[in-house]
Amino acid sequence: MSSSKPNGPAKPPAVAVLGAQHQRFWCLVAALITWNGASSLWEAGSTPTHWYATVLMLLTYGAGFLLLLLGALRSPPQWSPQWPPKRLVTVSILGAMVLVTLCFLQNHAVAQLEHGPVSTDVHLFMDYASRLLCDGVNPYAVDLLEANRLQRVPLTFSTPLVDGDVTGRLAYPALSFLVLVPFQLVGIPTQWVYLIALLIGLGLLVRWAPPEWRPVVLLPFFIDPRFVLYTLGTVSDCIWAVLLAVTAYHWRRPRVRAVAFGLALAFKHQPWVLAPLLLIRLWNDTEGDRRHKLSTLGRFAAGAAAIFLVINLPFLVWSPVAWFTGVFEPVIAPMITFGQGLSALSMSGFLTIPKWAFSVLMVAAYGLSAWLLHRYHHVARSAVWLIPGFALWFGNRSLSSYWYFFLFPLVADLLSGAVAGAPSPRPVRLRALWWAAGVFVAGVVLVLFGSAWRNPGFRLTVLPTLWTDGDLVEKVTLSVENTSDRPQRPRFSVQSTSLQPYFWEIESGPPSLAPGEQARYIVHAAATYHRFWLRHGARIMVSSADGFARRASAFVPGDSRAAYRDAIPNPDFRYWDTMQQRPTYWGLVSVPAGGGRAAPVLPTVPGAPVAAVRLDWLGDRDGEHFIVALDTYMVLPWGPVEISVWLPPEANILPDLTLVYGVRLLIRGEPFFFLFGDGDARGEWADRGQYIMRPAPRGRWSTHHIDLRQELAAAGIDTRPLVASWDQATDWDYPVLPINLQLFFSGRAGASVPRAIFGPVRSSSLRPAMAEVLEQSRRHPEVLEAWRGDRAFAYRNFDKARQHYAAAVALAPDVAVLRLRVAEALFQQGEWRAAAAEYRASTELDEVQPLAFKGLGWCHFNLGELEQAVIAWEQAVMLFENRPTRGSTVHVADAFKGLGVAAARLGQCQEAELYFLQAGARSAGHAQASAARAGCPELAEPPPE
Repeated sequence: MSSSKPNGPAKPPAVAVLGAQHQRFWCLVAALITWNGASSLWEAGSTPTHWYATVLMLLTYGAGFLLLLLGALRSPPQWSPQWPPKRLVTVSILGAMVLVTLCFLQNHAVAQLEHGPVSTDVHLFMDYASRLLCDGVNPYAVDLLEANRLQRVPLTFSTPLVDGDVTGRLAYPALSFLVLVPFQLVGIPTQWVYLIALLIGLGLLVRWAPPEWRPVVLLPFFIDPRFVLYTLGTVSDCIWAVLLAVTAYHWRRPRVRAVAFGLALAFKHQPWVLAPLLLIRLWNDTEGDRRHKLSTLGRFAAGAAAIFLVINLPFLVWSPVAWFTGVFEPVIAPMITFGQGLSALSMSGFLTIPKWAFSVLMVAAYGLSAWLLHRYHHVARSAVWLIPGFALWFGNRSLSSYWYFFLFPLVADLLSGAVAGAPSPRPVRLRALWWAAGVFVAGVVLVLFGSAWRNPGFRLTVLPTLWTDGDLVEKVTLSVENTSDRPQRPRFSVQSTSLQPYFWEIESGPPSLAPGEQARYIVHAAATYHRFWLRHGARIMVSSADGFARRASAFVPGDSRAAYRDAIPNPDFRYWDTMQQRPTYWGLVSVPAGGGRAAPVLPTVPGAPVAAVRLDWLGDRDGEHFIVALDTYMVLPWGPVEISVWLPPEANILPDLTLVYGVRLLIRGEPFFFLFGDGDARGEWADRGQYIMRPAPRGRWSTHHIDLRQELAAAGIDTRPLVASWDQATDWDYPVLPINLQLFFSGRAGASVPRAIFGPVRSSSLRPAMAEVLEQSRRHPEVLEAWRGDRAFAYRNFDKARQHYAAAVALAPDVAVLRLRVAEALFQQGEWRAAAAEYRASTELDEVQPLAFKGLGWCHFNLGELEQAVIAWEQAVMLFENRPTRGSTVHVADAFKGLGVAAARLGQCQEAELYFLQAGARSAGHAQASAARAGCPELAEPPPE
């Protein structure tokens, strides 16, 4: 007799499968899941801009607290006869999961706003196919890649082929797009089909679960949010998963299981892998003789096949070739190795595993699992839903969605009456399982070792210079050697944080390489999203155009120093800005403007660094004094700086220093030089600043370690961080000492002016040691007060700023900049006399502080002391122009404007006009109209017509 019964699953025995203690535990688990959903709204940034996201977050957090309360109570309350404790727990948990789903839906909507219309090629193609069918066009005969252009979606989640192309065929059975046709006809967005299917599946699991299990049956699908997130991201697998869940739950109803499984077969390929395994299970589940078992299997196979054919036969008749080439595209097309299974070893460059090896391992895993399923069917019958995912994990393409959604039929199987009512099987000896597992693991190890010793066919080297657009690398130079015994046509792909390996276009390089031939290639990104962040790095892969079996890869390490302002960014000059033609994160200083140039260099002499930078002066006037420098902004390093230099024979010859080569630092506008010459020396270079010279050989490379902080302190330069932020790092709002570090080259133009070459310049650490910073904080408490004052000043709380600055002055009365900040706060409060006194105190401590003289001038002007104001402004102009710094032109213009206003007040209109002209030449914002009513109306600007 057969055990198949047409009257549905048997009811489980009335036992308390989920006791009160278990319910309390699962309430706590559900509360954590709920809180995770609520916090995801906050972390995604939805709440400040979407009021409903705020309401949803509060409701979801409230549901989490309710679940925690239910878990904390020894017995859930009974509010009324209609609401027994079990129903209260069930409704609370299921309601919380609804709120979590809404949270994920909101986050998905925000992500679409942030990243644009991103969708998988599965949904784009199925949507386009259903539209074509509504227009009477066979979608199997059309290149569906047109869907990306029509819906303005980039090829971010396309399916690449080994030759650099992407697939555009309809690669699934017909039900995959037929389910979208009703939505197309009524005008509902088709992406909602997958979410509706997921909700139906979750609802069925709740409906099928025994009352004791209903509160917790959905929690596995929310502990890992990918089931919801994948579905919202238009991954279509939830549809076949729900159909298989129906198959599993109604396994004892022959017609239902055949129809449900036939629909699953007609939707996607994963159920195809399951078909032989279900036949094995059905054979073992069916009681009776061999003939009866074969008859049961035949009816099931015929029923499922009939459903499959009914759905696909019209398209098969319409165009047999198009249907077969489309549906079997995953097998026929030369798709790249990609996935989260064993193929990750190959993608990550550890091993070059050929495609046939993946196929062998996948078939072996499948065959052994099927045999074990048959042998241990009485204890492992539910494992039938796990085997397809396990086998696909060893495939050439092993995306996680290939096995994630098999959880649906597994849970349905566990909930079915056939399992719930069955007695527990007796323990079984698993000797055959261990033997099979040992043989299979040995085979996997053999494949891995064979792949490690196998000739990959290429040898790939990334050359030092990589070209960037901002923080994104867009062009790479490579050296490729064909190590195989036949010609190869190379193709290049790049994989980084996007995970998808994108093919890059070949800009230069031969179309093919003969055996043993080596060539240089330049490849670039075809689209913006193909680029990779230089902070993260990437893996670059070269493969043969006629297959993915021959391939090699090289890793481009990310520049982590770019994330730390304490470190010198891009220290090896590995990354170069495409538009600016200079190292990324570095600027080019040229005096006179436009005469300097920087270029990458690949030194080949012994002892040379891997990469270097060359500075050239292109000016055409002999005798003209020039400056060419590469500069970067950073924090004064705490540890030594390592720099490689190539000292020109004519440079840094004392005492004249006509050709200067070295490092220049600008600290609060003050220059300081580290030069390299024939011996140790220290002095002043004309009026350009102090210098320290260290011995270095001429005409060859040498490496030096310089402790900038120690050397500056020895030169009497204050290195306390008394500035809250600077314009090159606005994300830092705490005290640091910013410096402008320049690789400096200066001299007079002429026929024999040499080129200057610098090697890498590296700081020893990414950030300072906590002990060093803490010691500085203890020795200089005025830093904190100055920082507090700067923050209050920035928000125009000038009285509070003055109090903090005064406290800082009390702690460090000899610091000119602190007295200057007190004066600035008093000035903003209109206390001119007190501000003037503080400005004078600042100038007494620092005689070359131009900002103090400029502020003093305006104090005298506001007090009516015009002659004294003029004296202060003239001193400020002289100091600003002797030591020009970033932003000094605006201050000079302000001082000239003050001189113009004072001259106008004194009736000296010609002098006032000259001052205003000089102010306008330096800053267009300093107009003369404000002074026109001060005694020189003829200077007024004409009214606009």
